[in-house]
Amino acid sequence: MSRARIAAFLASLALAPVAPGVVQPAAAATTFTVPGGPIRPGQAVEFRATVSCAAPVVCSWTAGDGASLADGGVFAHQYAALGTYPVTLTVDPDPGTSGDETSETENVSVVANRAPTGTIRVVPSLPVAGQQVQLAVDAADPDGDAITYAWDVDENGTTDSGGPTAAFTQPFAGVRTVRVTLNDAFGGSTLAAQVVRVTAFPFAAFGAAPAAPVAGDLVTFTSTSQDPDGPLTEQLWDLDGDAVFGDAAGPIAQRAFPAAGVYPVALRVRDADGVASFAFRDVPVTAPAAGPVAAAQTTAAPAATRATRIRPFPVLTIAGGFNRRGARFTRFVVDAPAAARVGVTCAGRGCPFTRRTFRPGRIPALERRRLRPGTRITVRVTQPGFIGKYTSIVVRRGQVPRRTDRCLRPGSTKASACPAS
Repeated sequence: MSRARIAAFLASLALAPVAPGVVQPAAAATTFTVPGGPIRPGQAVEFRATVSCAAPVVCSWTAGDGASLADGGVFAHQYAALGTYPVTLTVDPDPGTSGDETSETENVSVVANRAPTGTIRVVPSLPVAGQQVQLAVDAADPDGDAITYAWDVDENGTTDSGGPTAAFTQPFAGVRTVRVTLNDAFGGSTLAAQVVRVTAFPFAAFGAAPAAPVAGDLVTFTSTSQDPDGPLTEQLWDLDGDAVFGDAAGPIAQRAFPAAGVYPVALRVRDADGVASFAFRDVPVTAPAAGPVAAAQTTAAPAATRATRIRPFPVLTIAGGFNRRGARFTRFVVDAPAAARVGVTCAGRGCPFTRRTFRPGRIPALERRRLRPGTRITVRVTQPGFIGKYTSIVVRRGQVPRRTDRCLRPGSTKASACPAS
């Protein structure tokens, strides 16, 4: 039926008298909506009429692929093959009257599914052994489909986690490949992979000779530092305890100490990746032996009433690595007489405790734990009736922790200057 004949027919309906109580069917525009986005083979799609298909109106559909007719305001269908198909909606406002049907056709294209794409980001880009590594995939689906994720971060071929992010911690230096499979709902799948190299903190350590120097002796410090995955590119010394590394460079340094006391010496090493570590060591220096005259005078002198230091005076040996995220101690040792007690406080993120008392020796609770910048560790070594040792260590961002050494008067927890001898 031509559009002119349909228009004439509708005009005649409008002019014809209507019996009381009879509802005249209204002809409406035969529009319908098509699914947004691409249509893939096997995808369930719906076409919806935008006119009323309530009785007595009949809406009929054809999919254009040879499928049988369907009726109703919503037409659900699945196309099996790629191609362009004419979808037709026919609206019959009054099935009892012939010639009043109207139809509309829209072409829809069924296209091949496109798989998701994605790249993996690694933070930090060069992680250190023992540091948690954060992974994120920047994924997108060209068809706008939802994406599911399956991560394999330990190279065993099984799924470890889902979602757009994942994490892992590797306790040793080495290389691993992390993978994430990106899937959409229509069988599209992509495997994204990223090689992650995990470096390690170099090992910082040094010895001193002579082992028991006397004031005025030239002490030689020899680095025994190593890097597990490459050469060391920097070895710098702090020989005067001012936290400035530059008093000497290289594997050997020397210094003479003018008077008896305990002197902190530190070494900072760095490897080819820029990863750095440090070692602190106290050097006890004794006074020269007294001559015969001085010895006689000392014997004849009245007993001293002032307090003396713990003997031997406590010695701290501390080593570890540091970066912008903080510091991690690999060795934390307090050597002191068996009668002494070691009180330790820790304030800051990553502290395993706030206050504890230990016997002299190694303190493993402070080892192998990342301490954030700003964390302060205070060590007080005391023995009743003796002057004790006070050391404060502050973790700094991207720098060797700052160390401050002082003394503790008998019975006091407040740090003060150390006596001359």
